[in-house]
Amino acid sequence: LTGAAFYAVQAAFAVRIVAGGLYGETSAVWFAFDAAGTLFYCLLCIVSAFAFFHSKASLHDCDLRQTRTYAGLLMLLTTAIAGAYFASNLAVTWIFLEATTLCSAGIVYHRRTAQALEAAWKYVFVCSTGIAMAYLGILLLAAATQCESLDYEAVTAAAAGGNALYLKTAFLLILCGYSCKVELFPLYTVGIDANFAAPSPRLGAHLRRGWY
Repeated sequence: LTGAAFYAVQAAFAVRIVAGGLYGETSAVWFAFDAAGTLFYCLLCIVSAFAFFHSKASLHDCDLRQTRTYAGLLMLLTTAIAGAYFASNLAVTWIFLEATTLCSAGIVYHRRTAQALEAAWKYVFVCSTGIAMAYLGILLLAAATQCESLDYEAVTAAAAGGNALYLKTAFLLILCGYSCKVELFPLYTVGIDANFAAPSPRLGAHLRRGWY
């Protein structure tokens, strides 16, 4: 019932964004309901809901505690992905992506086996390396643009007068750092063990987050 209520709220919020007047608006300096974010969020609602309710087939051998842990973390993962979609600030995006790392690691370890523990630690280590690289890129980008705000629009406007070498280096750091979320080079090894230890529905939701 908790899962059904959660995804009903997600669906209602998606309808509210599209039909209720929130589309195209910005809330303070942290979130913006733009076209890309709205599209990805609607897709997220569909995919994550199917992943959640299909998870029953993957959890038949889990006890109640493990099932609750998995369900709670999957809902938190969905929330973090949605936050990353609508974030209009580089730092806020980074925070939500780091939150997805922690939620995914918890889901990988929800069975509490030695294999799951090893997979979770490897996942956290590689993801944290990537997130740290992306963070350095964000710091370098802020220094290159001399921008007081990390808002996407402000950084884009200030980038025209920034140091070209710093901007290119920041781009490479952010691109390589976030590659762990898509399992692409150079951090493609992030999901080798985690993908086998975690239930397949989590993998579907996780890859959706990375690509978009």
